Amino acid sequence: MSIDNLSADYKSDVFYGVSKSVHTLSKEKIVPLLSNLMRLAELSTQKKLTDKEKAFIGLYFRVHGWLESVALMNTSACFQGVAVAGRAIFELVLDLEMLENDPTGENLKKFSAFPDMDRADAAEKCLKFFRDNKQTPQLFREEHLLGAIVYNKPQVDSNRVALWDEPKHGAVKHWSGNNDIRQRAKSIKQEYENLYVEFYPLLCWAVHPGATLYGGKNEESLKGYFQVSHGFVIRLSAKAIRLVSRVFPLAEVIQNLNIYLNDLKDKPYEIMVKESEKIERNQASQ
Repeated sequence: MSIDNLSADYKSDVFYGVSKSVHTLSKEKIVPLLSNLMRLAELSTQKKLTDKEKAFIGLYFRVHGWLESVALMNTSACFQGVAVAGRAIFELVLDLEMLENDPTGENLKKFSAFPDMDRADAAEKCLKFFRDNKQTPQLFREEHLLGAIVYNKPQVDSNRVALWDEPKHGAVKHWSGNNDIRQRAKSIKQEYENLYVEFYPLLCWAVHPGATLYGGKNEESLKGYFQVSHGFVIRLSAKAIRLVSRVFPLAEVIQNLNIYLNDLKDKPYEIMVKESEKIERNQASQ
C-alpha cells in the first residue's frame, strides 16, 4: 500500500508519536518497576540484586535516558539528535545481548572490571600529555587524575592481564575486548550485523563532521532521515525491553507488554496506511 499521498510532516509526526509511546511505557511502567526492585534489594538482608541484574538495570537506565532525550525531539529539525540516540541505543543493546548470552560468566566479569581500568587509562593518558607538554589540565586537578590512576591499581593491573591478556594500557576500548562493533554485532547474531551494515553509517553521519549528512539533500530528505532515525530508536528500544524482560518479570506485571512490543516495529507504517486509505476514501466520495 502506497503512502505517497501523506506529507513528510505527517509521517514525521507518526514516527515521533510511536517513539514517544515507547518513552511513556518506559517512564511510567518499566523504570518505576526496576527502581522499586532496587529499593527492595537495598532494604533486604537476603534478596540482593545479582551483578547481572545490576548490569541490566544500569544499561537499561541508559537506554531510558536516551528515550527521555528523544521524547523532546518532536520536530524534524532534531534529526541529528535522534540519529545519535539511535546509534547509542544500538550499542547498548549489543551490550545487553552479550551479557544475556554469557554461559560462563566471563562477559559479566569483564563488564564489571572494565570501568576502573578505562578510567585509569584515560587519566594516565591525560596526565602524561599535560606533563610532557608542561601544561595544566583545565577540567581536572592533577591529584584527581592521580587518584583515578592509583585507585584499585593492583586489581586493575591484575584484571588487565587475567581478563583481557593485554598488558598495554589503553589498548582495550570496549569491555568485551572486541573493539570492532561490527564484529561484536555479528558474533551475537546475523540480524545485528544486518542492522549495522544498513543503518549504522547513516547514524554515524550525524556524529561525524563533514557534509555527508546533508550535502546535496533537501529539506524533505532530512525529514526522511528524522523518520528513519525514530524508526530505528523504536525498533532497538523494543529489543532492549525484551532483553530486560528475560532477567526481570516485566511481562508478568505490565499487561499486554509482549503484544505491544511485537507490534512496535510496524506500528508507524500501519498508522500511515490507515490514514492514506482514509484520504483516498474521502477523495473518492467527493
